[in-house]
Amino acid sequence: MFLSRRPSPKTIARFLEESGRLPLSYPRAGTASHPPPKYDTDETAVVIASGESGFERAKAALMAWNISHRMGTHPPGGPAD
Repeated sequence: MFLSRRPSPKTIARFLEESGRLPLSYPRAGTASHPPPKYDTDETAVVIASGESGFERAKAALMAWNISHRMGTHPPGGPAD
């Protein structure tokens, strides 16, 4: 859903409540680990850090990642404006 302006907290809460009652949009749980035949998946995994200090640096980098703000989304606890 794309909106021309940020929805109100009440609108967001209503959306989350209503969408939480909907069925999943994919056929079954486990699709990521056991995709159906001819289902194209792309996955890359790398270790970027280790330990608590590495976790904190990664968390800070994600929270500061500006793409979410430019898209109009905001991670919990992240910048709202």
